[in-house]
Order: sequence, then structure tokens, then C-alpha cells
Amino acid sequence: MFRIREKGERHSPIGSAGKPTVLGAGPLEFRCIEPFWVWTATFDGTAMQTSTADSMRGSSDGPRAKMQFHIEATMAVPPRQARAM
Repeated sequence: MFRIREKGERHSPIGSAGKPTVLGAGPLEFRCIEPFWVWTATFDGTAMQTSTADSMRGSSDGPRAKMQFHIEATMAVPPRQARAM
């Protein structure tokens, strides 16, 4: 298990088209590519390797690992249809 508990600088919410399409802080960022349909999530930073038992004990140290991912998510149905299901 990996854990990240640190403060990161907030990203500007304004995307490349001049609209508020970005949400993120530190190494994590979400971008709205197409409203209600396509989002991306990107992470590029370090995380602490830990276990559930260590987390329950409140341990705040452990080896750190470099992590990076990029996910593109396409929604299956519009939000209104999802609520009706």
C-alpha cells in the first residue's frame, strides 16, 4: 500500500482554453477534457510505502517510492441517466 499525506500547492483551475477545467494540488491533477464525458487524472510524485497495520498504528515513516500514472476515463452514460438507473 502507498500513502501520500503532504500539502501541495494548488493548481490553477484555468485550463489551456481559458476555462475552469482543472482540479488538483501537488502531484495530483484532474482535467475535464469533455464535460460530463471525458476526464483525465495524472500523478507524478513520491509516496510512502506502508501497510494497513502501520497506518492503524499511526506510523508516519517508511520507504518512499517514485510513482507516476496517467488515466483517461470516458463515462458510460450521462449523469442524468446514471441517477435514473
